[in-house]
Amino acid sequence: MMPLKGFTNAEEDLAVRFVRLAGFTVLNRNTRRFGAELDILATNYARNEYVIFEVKRRHSEDYPALSVQQRRRLEDAALAMQASAGKFLSVSLCLLVVDCESEAVIVTPIF
Repeated sequence: MMPLKGFTNAEEDLAVRFVRLAGFTVLNRNTRRFGAELDILATNYARNEYVIFEVKRRHSEDYPALSVQQRRRLEDAALAMQASAGKFLSVSLCLLVVDCESEAVIVTPIF
């Protein structure tokens, strides 16, 4: 079984590649901002939008989930980012589940 903390380069790269192919510009990876650790912070300048992507690794058929505390911290970070950016900027939060074996990425909007 793989360790719970940290991703291999292949997993991180697959997540970032997916985000870029979806039309986003990656601003930061694995950064701490607004009181939370953000796996990927990206923007879509055309839509005036920021998205915080939380990346989870899929180990088996189990679908990883966010803990209540982690979800609350990420939602608070998104709200703080929204407040600091102004009303003309959209901020959302998505869960990316990465399965490098099949090179699949599952996206679930959270906020």
